[in-house]
Amino acid sequence: MEWPVEYYKKENSSIPVLDYLLTLDAKMRCKNAGKSL
Repeated sequence: MEWPVEYYKKENSSIPVLDYLLTLDAKMRCKNAGKSL
């Protein structure tokens, strides 16, 4: 099942949620995205 996700941008064009997700290792990224390896 897929869910549409809208990320918000700050005034400086950064995307906090995306920045957070990119700091996670691959396994945790999959877990946060609701997918299994």
